[in-house]
Amino acid sequence: MTLMKRNFQEHFRPIKQLDYDESMVPYYGRHRCKQFIRGKPIRFGYKVWCLNTFSGYLVNFEVYQGKNPNAKLQYEESFGKCASPLMQMIDDIALNTQQLPFNFYFDNLFTGIDLLKELKKRGYGATGTMRENS
Repeated sequence: MTLMKRNFQEHFRPIKQLDYDESMVPYYGRHRCKQFIRGKPIRFGYKVWCLNTFSGYLVNFEVYQGKNPNAKLQYEESFGKCASPLMQMIDDIALNTQQLPFNFYFDNLFTGIDLLKELKKRGYGATGTMRENS
């Protein structure tokens, strides 16, 4: 997976709009990392956090394992377990490419005020849906 990530980064042609979302890789066998998500088209499999271009190019990814041994605790504490991989993926982008004014798009699972503030502080735009407080 490390080699795949490196190749995806190497061949990434930067564009302004990037999408961050979860994806399910179908798997019906037994494995401790297998997830079940009710109401999804693919309910059983491996959950993968993905950073994509609008055309579907996979820029970076992280397979959800429950407790990530490579996680930065500061990111998890500040942004939560779901948005933390996004910040690590941004850190993985080549330094000269990180300086570009990206716009990130994500859904309500990832959207939080602290995340939006941090992205703005880094010079990025962000659009995310919000959940209604009840």
